[in-house]
Amino acid sequence: MSEPPEPVPEAGWRRLDRRTLLVTALVMAGVVGGAGVPVVVGLSGRLGLGAALGWAAAGAVLLIACGTGGDYIRWRRTRYRIGPERAELHTGLFVVKRRSLARERIRSVDLTAHPLLRILGLVKVRIGTGEHTGGDSTLELEPVTRAEGEWLRTQLLDRAPGAPGAHREGTLAALDLRWIRYAPISFLAPLLGGAAVGGLFQVSDWFGVQARMVRRLGDLFRDTPLGWVVVAV
Repeated sequence: MSEPPEPVPEAGWRRLDRRTLLVTALVMAGVVGGAGVPVVVGLSGRLGLGAALGWAAAGAVLLIACGTGGDYIRWRRTRYRIGPERAELHTGLFVVKRRSLARERIRSVDLTAHPLLRILGLVKVRIGTGEHTGGDSTLELEPVTRAEGEWLRTQLLDRAPGAPGAHREGTLAALDLRWIRYAPISFLAPLLGGAAVGGLFQVSDWFGVQARMVRRLGDLFRDTPLGWVVVAV
């Protein structure tokens, strides 16, 4: 039987990892930074570069602070506990949610982490029963330390040999890299391409060179064989 990675609080209730606030702040900073560049470019022509940077910076600080503050409330109000019979999760501020799963019904404990979580040694844990009944059949803990996530998986999935749903180590599936060649025909490829073209036209309009760019593209495609035009589009 694995030992918990840290002392268990009173009554067995645990908190999510406090670094969720850092994750939220960094994600918000990335989003605000990406959106702030075109905003500064658009406003600089009217207000001047200094004023545009000032307004963008003030808005960025406000959005990051609000996002991080909201996540702090979520962190303060979230508790989870792994008891002898049930896994429980309490969360919410205005709408309090108290959910639990019987341990004998639990069939999966998935650990996932995007690059930022991996850098910080954190994971998102999704505990499920294998039933397709919506959110009532899953509990999500985001984030906890990787050691905590591994301990949760061990506690919830390791059962006596031969017991129903006993967890076994081993490869369940492997990615076949040959499937990547089908990626260009997915709906996402033209969607991203259209977004890139739209963004290019918007930026060119800000700098007053949209008409020149359209003429240049027209001249380029006029001298290009039809087959290559179709491939490019």
